[in-house]
Amino acid sequence: MIPFQVLTFLIAGVCFGGAFWAIFLKRDVFHPFAYILPMMFFLYAYTPIDLGTSALVERTPFSPNDWTLVQSYNLACVIAFLLGGIKGSLQSITPKAMRPLNRSALSRIRVFAFFLGGLGLLAFAYNVNNVGGLFEAYSRQKGGGASDSGYTSDAAFWTLSAIALLSLYMARTKVRAGIRIPILIFAAPTLIHGFFGARRGPTFVIVATLVVSWYLARAKRPPLWVFASGAGALGLLLLLIVSFRSEFRLGGSITENPTEAIAEMVEKLGEVRQSSVDRILGGNEFVYGSNVILSFRHRGDIFWGKRLFTILFVRPIPKQFWPTKYSDVGMERYLVNAGLGAGGENLMWASLGAAPGIFADSFAEFSWGGIVIAGLIGWGYCRVWRSAVTHPSLGMVVYVLMFAFSIFLVLQTLEAIVYRLAFCGIPVLAFWTIAIKPLNRPLRIPLRHRTNVRQPTLPPTGSSPDPG
Repeated sequence: MIPFQVLTFLIAGVCFGGAFWAIFLKRDVFHPFAYILPMMFFLYAYTPIDLGTSALVERTPFSPNDWTLVQSYNLACVIAFLLGGIKGSLQSITPKAMRPLNRSALSRIRVFAFFLGGLGLLAFAYNVNNVGGLFEAYSRQKGGGASDSGYTSDAAFWTLSAIALLSLYMARTKVRAGIRIPILIFAAPTLIHGFFGARRGPTFVIVATLVVSWYLARAKRPPLWVFASGAGALGLLLLLIVSFRSEFRLGGSITENPTEAIAEMVEKLGEVRQSSVDRILGGNEFVYGSNVILSFRHRGDIFWGKRLFTILFVRPIPKQFWPTKYSDVGMERYLVNAGLGAGGENLMWASLGAAPGIFADSFAEFSWGGIVIAGLIGWGYCRVWRSAVTHPSLGMVVYVLMFAFSIFLVLQTLEAIVYRLAFCGIPVLAFWTIAIKPLNRPLRIPLRHRTNVRQPTLPPTGSSPDPG
């Protein structure tokens, strides 16, 4: 078999090649390859290389053949994602998808954006008020609001949908005055939750939403050096958040003296990261993902779409109406780390509170069919990207959300991105179908009337129409 190290370097090569194709040949730093493949490189190439150089791989219970099998699967998934994405990038957009948005449609888009964003703000305020207020919610480690209803807890994410809709409005009207301030207000809940709640996902989501919305609305792209330096700064911030969670809270050192606190964190980052990996090696994303692949393969206990069905059609049903919904559909294990198990349950080795990454999670859902899923994800991302950049419309709104949630796609699970995309996207799709499509539907004249229609003949200049 091909050695584990060779497979790892092949993954790195595919990721660099795909990113190069997107940035220098497609000339778009917002192409999915430009930001998703670097994240895949970090998880499937940099992390195992780092573990290997630290001699931590030998501390796992997996054999060299196990590691080779895992990386073979990961490499196949990266290649499938690349090929699917290339196909999606090169597909043409049908004229039907390029219908213009008239003034009435744009007005409705703006009104609905404010409505949806307002609901998100109210939900955030309600959740925070339930725990005593903003300071009480975010003065503790990994703080936040709370609610008995999952819908109320997640409704704050609707502010992201509002921002995406307003970016489309700006793109089609060139009107920015009076829109920027509401966008910043709608961004506040996720920004507060991410930064002062010490959460990597929401922090990435809100930064990506604001940046991508702004540039797409102006039909521009940041220069490569700005994009690269910004991505590096954001990556460093996310590392600081996960390494110094206790400091990212109201009342922590980050609020007392931000500059000094960040400088001290950067100085101690390497030492803290190393000691963290030494303590919870099983919680490392790459190790945990490998654990999932090997465990599910060993037992043959694949979900075969049952968990995905549960996410889409069972989870949205309020527990107040169906308290035993997961056990009734035979998916009570879904409650333990999205069905993957933790602390040794369902796994070959105890893992502590990590996410497995998209490829390992797809293996648990579809076995080796996860390679096909990777190709479909690549095709879907690039197909929506092409729609967004070819003619700003619904595709632009959906792409902003897909870009924002891409961190959940790569580093967490299918469940993490599918549920969030559905929660934020379904209200937008329903609104678009009901309120926007009818306004842009072309007038259809029955065929029997078309054949009898004659163009009027104008009289010569200077003469009067013939009354007869």
